[in-house]
Amino acid sequence: MIAMEALLTKHGDKYLEVLPKRIEAFIGWIGYWSIEDYKEKIEDIYKKRCKYVHDGNESTIEIKDLLFTDDILFNMLANIIYHINLFKSKEDIISFTEKVSAEHLLGIVGRKSKIRPKTLRFFTRLYTAEDYKKI
Repeated sequence: MIAMEALLTKHGDKYLEVLPKRIEAFIGWIGYWSIEDYKEKIEDIYKKRCKYVHDGNESTIEIKDLLFTDDILFNMLANIIYHINLFKSKEDIISFTEKVSAEHLLGIVGRKSKIRPKTLRFFTRLYTAEDYKKI
């Protein structure tokens, strides 16, 4: 979560508000975003992260939370690297996410976006019970 904060936020941002919106700019076009309510998951994990960082309470963080954020971060980084010509700086990344959010306000969503490249990718990984035991 902290790595996503470093990539997607700037001084003065309300992290709990902007993180889901900015992450959505990169992966909101996938069906999982709405079906599995990624926005709510991100908000929940961010709150758990705050309890850990500010209070030292790690008891609420689960392995599934770590795997979820790892997958989100992996996909964001893969898309940033794959589209390095678009994302030359943190400012470029944030500007991109703000433009996608503006499109949403206009009712332009998903693959209809003029801002979001059609070549964005999303890689899924299915974790087994054995994977959970190893962590």
